[in-house]
Amino acid sequence: MLRPAPGVAATRTEGRDPPAKSALWRQHPQLARLIKSRKPTIAPVEVAHRSCSACLLHHIAMKTKRKLYWDRWKEPFKNDDEANAMLSRPQRWPHVIS
Repeated sequence: MLRPAPGVAATRTEGRDPPAKSALWRQHPQLARLIKSRKPTIAPVEVAHRSCSACLLHHIAMKTKRKLYWDRWKEPFKNDDEANAMLSRPQRWPHVIS
């Protein structure tokens, strides 16, 4: 059971998921509660993005089997169209961002 953070008042539904809300509620209930409450997450979103990016970049480098040069501000690989093509893939319904 999830417990509220120190200094945060517990609600009547603390530790329980709303019934059949969505895949987000079923798979990531704590994240869904944070989104609904609009409270900040433990780690800033920029830190999470960079942590995830490092793993994805390493995976692409392993697949291409060569040294890659990453522009951390613009976020593409420098002079490598093949590696840049691996940065995204077609989105599948219903997980589409429009």
